[in-house]
Amino acid sequence: MKHIIDFFLALDMRLFDIINQKLTHPLADFIFVLVTDLHKSPFFIIAFLLFWGSFLPKGRRKTFFLIFISLFVLALSDFSGSLIKDFFMRTRPDPLMIPVTLRAPHFNGWSMPSNHALNMFTLAQFIFAFRKSAGLFLFIFSFLVAYSRVYCGVHYPSDVIVGAAVGVIIGYLASQLIPKKWVA
Repeated sequence: MKHIIDFFLALDMRLFDIINQKLTHPLADFIFVLVTDLHKSPFFIIAFLLFWGSFLPKGRRKTFFLIFISLFVLALSDFSGSLIKDFFMRTRPDPLMIPVTLRAPHFNGWSMPSNHALNMFTLAQFIFAFRKSAGLFLFIFSFLVAYSRVYCGVHYPSDVIVGAAVGVIIGYLASQLIPKKWVA
C-alpha cells in the first residue's frame, strides 16, 4: 500500500512540476493569473449577471429561486471544502521544499482540496442539471480555473482533482433535491 501512495505522490509532484515550471509562457501567465481570481473583478460580476440572465428561466420567481439555491449550494460546497481541508491538513506547494513559481497570492490555509475547483465544479454540475448549455460552459470555465490553481503554484494537481470530484458530487446531489418544475 505504501508503494501505491508513494507512486501517486511522486506523480502528483511530477505533474505539478510540468504544469508550474515547464508548460509556461508569458501569455499563459497573464491568462491564468486573471482566471484564477476572476471572481474578484467587477467585470466578472457584470459578465456573471449577464450570463445568468441569458440562461435562466423566464419568470421572476423561478429565476430568483435558482439564483438563491445556487448561492446556497455554493456556500455548502465552500463549507465542505473547509471541513475536508481540516481533515487532510495538506500544506500548499512550498518553494523551500520544491521548485514553485508562485504567480498568484493565496491565503495560507490548507491545500487539499482546492476550494476554487470545488466551488466551480459544484456550480457547473448543479447548473448542468437544469441548463445543459450553461452547465457545459461552466464546466469548461471550471477546468480553466482548476488548471490555473496548479499553474499559479498554489495547489497540487491532486488538490484540484479532489476538489473537482467533490464539487461534481455535491452539485449532483443538490440538483437531485430540487424538483425540475421549480426552475424550468
